[in-house]
Amino acid sequence: MKATNVLWAMLVLAMNPAWAESGQSSGMEPEPSAAKATVVIPPETIQSIGVRTENAALASFGTNIRSYGLVTENVRNAYAISSRVAGWIEGLKITAVGDEVGKGDLLFTLYSPDLISAQQDYLAAIAAGNKRRINSSEKRLQSLGVGNKAREQIAAERRKLEQLPFYAETSGTVSHLMVNKGSYVTPGMQIASIQDYRSVWIEVSVAEKDLQFLEKGGKATVTFPNLGNVERIARIDYIYPTIDLDSRTGQVRLVLDNREGTLKPGAYTDVLFETNVEKRLSVPSEAILKSSEGDFVIVALGEGRFRPQKIHTGIHDKGRTEVVHGLREGEKIVVSSQFLIDSESALRESFRKMQKVPTGGGHAHH
Repeated sequence: MKATNVLWAMLVLAMNPAWAESGQSSGMEPEPSAAKATVVIPPETIQSIGVRTENAALASFGTNIRSYGLVTENVRNAYAISSRVAGWIEGLKITAVGDEVGKGDLLFTLYSPDLISAQQDYLAAIAAGNKRRINSSEKRLQSLGVGNKAREQIAAERRKLEQLPFYAETSGTVSHLMVNKGSYVTPGMQIASIQDYRSVWIEVSVAEKDLQFLEKGGKATVTFPNLGNVERIARIDYIYPTIDLDSRTGQVRLVLDNREGTLKPGAYTDVLFETNVEKRLSVPSEAILKSSEGDFVIVALGEGRFRPQKIHTGIHDKGRTEVVHGLREGEKIVVSSQFLIDSESALRESFRKMQKVPTGGGHAHH
């Protein structure tokens, strides 16, 4: 038991001498049939010192691994826009990185002789009513990057579009823009990238020795210092199969929803992994007292009776400590003012031992 607790207990006992007495007037004498360390406390005393109890109960928790990570783009939600023909960018509707686009929005128009030729073949097939030729011409337009909306416009208006429109296939934010209005593009050239930030990745560095405790789908608590230590719950999406030779760490990827847009790529995070989660018999950590003989708690036996109980503890998490041996589920233990009760029990035990010590008044031998 901590020294400060002992001093406080001694002070309380000094102010309440009846507690330290073994006479009949104290109302706190040991039960004859109980264990020698059991004490009895009057109800008014229990109330005055603020004794609070709680049952030993099963709770789900495990061991913790702490690390750090960085918010990154979810590359599964990245969409690259590339040209499949040679031509000139005419009407450019996205003008800078950061522009927001919605699915179906016009991005740019392209003037290309190849696209004009393909449109003419398509219109001729429609005019002839040749379904096979229509399908063939339509597939050609599709292979050149012409989307459904533009093909439908050509078919509906029955005319070629000198400046062919290209629309966004997904919603998101322009993350890269490689052209300006009037730029000449060639087949395979990337025009822009659209990134959907409605979900992000957390790339976490984990010590090599701790990787063995992690598995896909495992739980992690992510804390964001830049957002006032906001906490989010994530699941392990992927554990990379390699180890960094310099840092001796592996990478673990988490996925988080970001529909509100508050999680910014590049931001630092603290990450807590909870592993080996299972139901464990546990008590509040504050209920456990320390002594030279190990850990123990004060068990409330009912009717004002209390007894110290030695226990063997396991892991600690979320303010609870696993009890491996020494308690049963449902046993009531003291979680506040227990050091006062323990001091009374220890004091009574000391008095009992003192009464058994010989006084030295035996017969002298001649």
